[in-house]
Amino acid sequence: LVSRQRPPGNQVLVVAMCLFSVCVAACPSNVVADVIECASETEVQADAAINDADDWQKLFDHFQAFGKCDDGALAESYSYRVADLLATHWDGINEMNRLSKMSAPFRAFILRHVDSLMTPEQANAISKSVKTRCPPDAKSICADLALAVNDSM
Repeated sequence: LVSRQRPPGNQVLVVAMCLFSVCVAACPSNVVADVIECASETEVQADAAINDADDWQKLFDHFQAFGKCDDGALAESYSYRVADLLATHWDGINEMNRLSKMSAPFRAFILRHVDSLMTPEQANAISKSVKTRCPPDAKSICADLALAVNDSM
């Protein structure tokens, strides 16, 4: 009997392919679909469009179109945009509250992007606004924002 050995590089490739197959099989189908769906959209398109998301409705629309690609540079852009809107455009809190009530995933998205990427000045502005300028019907989101700011520091 002659034993045929695979070159070491092929063994690594086979192991990697097996691990990938197990991971894909173990993932819920919606996660795999999101990754595949996101792969078809260009990062350039998402990055270019985020620059126009200068109010809550536009950010919501961007989230609807590209939120499944919330990773890497785009995630950092989302964090910047959320912090900026909360810190310098508090007058939009009613619109943000309405959209977050309409879409639980958008609410989670907002809270997830109140993170360590914001500046201390933004964190202080948001903290002050949620304590002193929160509309009565937005108390729930303001409480969650206060927790998110505290957790990010």
